[in-house]
Amino acid sequence: MNLYKLLDQNLIPYSSGLQKITYLKLKADYNVLYNDVQPILDIQSIVSDYEMAWNLSYSLLCPTHPLRLNVAYLLSNYYYFKLRDINKAIDLAKLSINEGIDKLSSLELNDYKESSLSMQLIYYDLKAWESKQ
Repeated sequence: MNLYKLLDQNLIPYSSGLQKITYLKLKADYNVLYNDVQPILDIQSIVSDYEMAWNLSYSLLCPTHPLRLNVAYLLSNYYYFKLRDINKAIDLAKLSINEGIDKLSSLELNDYKESSLSMQLIYYDLKAWESKQ
């Protein structure tokens, strides 16, 4: 059984919470890599998995959670580079930065480092995209 089938048929349907977010992101990541080698999926199916991961992470995880920030980063980049939806990319990046920045100061040092690094990546992309508008 390949990884895609394992995730799609055995893990995602029977998981919830953080585990489900992780599996959805992993499925989308796997499809991104697989599509680079052998394009068989349309981009929208990959975005759909990232969007499901984002929606779950948005409702379940705090704004500074590394997984939530990572999904936001990947999805906003997919909006920008693959779907060419600049406004969606910018809106998601802004939302992630604005909600996360308020919570950063309350984090322990290790969590702060990881979250602030992810937020910096999102911020750099946001500024680059805004400068091209």
